[in-house]
Amino acid sequence: MLNKNSLIVDIRAAAQVINGKVPNVRDTNFGSDFSSARYAIILLAALMSPIFEDNNIQIQNFTCVNFYRLKKVARLLGLEFDRTRTAEKIYRNLESKQRIIFFKVGNKTFITFTKQGQKMSLERLEQFMYLQSIASLQNQQAEERQCLGTSLAIGVKIKPRETKNAKLIANELS
Repeated sequence: MLNKNSLIVDIRAAAQVINGKVPNVRDTNFGSDFSSARYAIILLAALMSPIFEDNNIQIQNFTCVNFYRLKKVARLLGLEFDRTRTAEKIYRNLESKQRIIFFKVGNKTFITFTKQGQKMSLERLEQFMYLQSIASLQNQQAEERQCLGTSLAIGVKIKPRETKNAKLIANELS
């Protein structure tokens, strides 16, 4: 379960994956595949994070954020966001799937989640955080293998327990 107070930190930690750049996958960018989820996560942060709550307003018992503030939220989160045409298109698509609601008050446009939309966005964020943790673990293991290989190459003696681990790693590599 995500903590409302650490939401910004959690999103920033997973920003690389949310932006579609998956570590250890060469020449692959899932940015366009993850765009709907990314834009929903930006809205999630704007609505749920205590940092942004002063900018939110109540409309018909919904907590809403000004549509044009989302670019600033995305920038703080380290997430890609194109407000010119892409953002509205994506949010309108989410509206057609009954995940978000638009409100017009005077000449300002506000946006919020439906219950279903908020639930799905939280689930997506948890999935992105999981992907990021796997990628981080894989990077750490790769670095350990590289260090082990360097140690073996320069003739550093390895303790018996480490030899067993080295054999396991060597088997994984082959």
